[in-house]
Amino acid sequence: MKTATIIIFTLFIHSMYAQSIRYPVSPAEPQVPETDETQDAEEIPENSPPREIKKAKKGNTIRVNVSLGSGDTIYGNITIPVTVTFEHYKNGFVYKKNLATRDIKSMEILHYAASPALAEPARPMGKNPPNIRMKEKTGEHKKKPEEVFHKFYPDRVLVRTYDGNQFELNYLFPFLHRFLIENSDGSTWMYCIFGDTWSTQTGWEEAQTSDVHYHDTNPHPKSVKMIHFQGGKGGISE
Repeated sequence: MKTATIIIFTLFIHSMYAQSIRYPVSPAEPQVPETDETQDAEEIPENSPPREIKKAKKGNTIRVNVSLGSGDTIYGNITIPVTVTFEHYKNGFVYKKNLATRDIKSMEILHYAASPALAEPARPMGKNPPNIRMKEKTGEHKKKPEEVFHKFYPDRVLVRTYDGNQFELNYLFPFLHRFLIENSDGSTWMYCIFGDTWSTQTGWEEAQTSDVHYHDTNPHPKSVKMIHFQGGKGGISE
């Protein structure tokens, strides 16, 4: 009986102590609500089946002409947010700018950055690199060419306005990574980002060039290079 009392008392103390313990936990990540200005482009697999096109969120519908990497131009209407907010540098200062999209004249992509970052192709030192003959004998030099798929994102974008101002940004607004354009032919998705595969033996697969920096300024032929807004002030429908 005495033993049972001791056990019950011990369990009671242990229960009270256990209830007082507070284990540390990682705080939940903050959830940022998606808006017209913050929603990123959705990536679609290359061979994905066709699916229903969703209507764009409410914003300004503007008449545009879109210049592609091939030099072709597509005309139509796109719907974008009413305003955009961005930071830019001028005379050594960082400015935060709120701009109505109805005041934008054009957006031109000047330069692209690769992900993963590009690496300079390896080059042998001199005419007869060390151990080259030994590698030829052992067959070590007969390696398969390395192939890496790179995605390219705009990292220098020039924004021109109808009042003559211009701003250079180090990114493109996410809602323009992929946008819907509508015209008399129907509707289709346009992309300002693109991809290509680099081979250490043959170079870029799509562009068919061995210039590792080719895509710094040359997008895919079907990728958007420039958007010219034809609406201007008073030329926009809600």
